[in-house]
Amino acid sequence: MAHKLKIVLNGSMPKIYRNVVVPENFTFEDLHYLIQFAFGWDNSHLHEFSFGTFLNRTTIAPDDDEQDHWSDEPNYDEMETTINDILPLIKNKINYTYDFGDDWDHTITFLKKPTGEVLFPMCIKGEGHNMIDDCGGIWEFYNMIEILQSKSKDLKEQKEAYREWLGLEKGETYETFYTFDIDETNQSILNFFNE
Repeated sequence: MAHKLKIVLNGSMPKIYRNVVVPENFTFEDLHYLIQFAFGWDNSHLHEFSFGTFLNRTTIAPDDDEQDHWSDEPNYDEMETTINDILPLIKNKINYTYDFGDDWDHTITFLKKPTGEVLFPMCIKGEGHNMIDDCGGIWEFYNMIEILQSKSKDLKEQKEAYREWLGLEKGETYETFYTFDIDETNQSILNFFNE
């Protein structure tokens, strides 16, 4: 058996999302790494999964010293907690936050279970380019894209600074350089989970 998930980057317009299938015994630590590959993140910041209301929130996160300095101990250790452990506690959605400064929030929706067995996780569908760490969150990201696309001479210096920071050559755009390639993504996922 397996699980099929749709992961949407909140605030993205049009929606940036990835549909994935994962083995039934997939841990939340595994899911964290899968999301990192699927969206092109660098895995250089803290993260957590959560569900429930603001006043009655349950978290699933790494149970280590690095993570604990940010908040209270998680309710569940992501290394030991599988998707099957949590499914009875939620309706069909869970949140994933990456980088507590930029607050990249994702909504994970559990879709109809696949009928076949899944041995390795895989991205089966996706829309929208890959993302970049440390740009300030979703609103600053779109501000950066707007500046990169601007023809205004007033923004030329800022535009060139962004292009240099992103490593864009002349004629390249963010969308073409950070394009989502499902085959490359799946090869990276397979390499990681097949080690």
